[in-house]
Amino acid sequence: MDIFSSIAPAIKLFADSCGGSSTTFFGLPVWYKYLAIKASSTSACNFNGFSLFNGSNFAPDNILLILLAVLDDLLIIAGIVAVVFVIYGGVRYILSSGEPENVKAAQSTILNALIGLVISAVAATLVNYIGFAFGGGK
Repeated sequence: MDIFSSIAPAIKLFADSCGGSSTTFFGLPVWYKYLAIKASSTSACNFNGFSLFNGSNFAPDNILLILLAVLDDLLIIAGIVAVVFVIYGGVRYILSSGEPENVKAAQSTILNALIGLVISAVAATLVNYIGFAFGGGK
């Protein structure tokens, strides 16, 4: 028994119905976003010709594509957090009452949040490109 046959049932617990109308999970892309899904006559989905949930046929290459999709979700969350910090820095700036140290701290918060937003946007775009270029997902 290899590691893939032992983790396949655990992965199935987190899967929704493949090929269904749902393409997001709480607004984030699903974990199988970059996997090429083929229609299947069985209840388990076929990914790249392999039945994902049959441990003996699980393709190890799919793990990297699943990790890319999870990384993509984390980068989206990082972008959302950066936007929240821009708003927080703006509120701090408004409430600083002209005190130089508070103004400087608020400007620093806004600048750092904008840098984080740009980094997460560029990284998410790069991960998305790599995932679709090598995965051939939906």
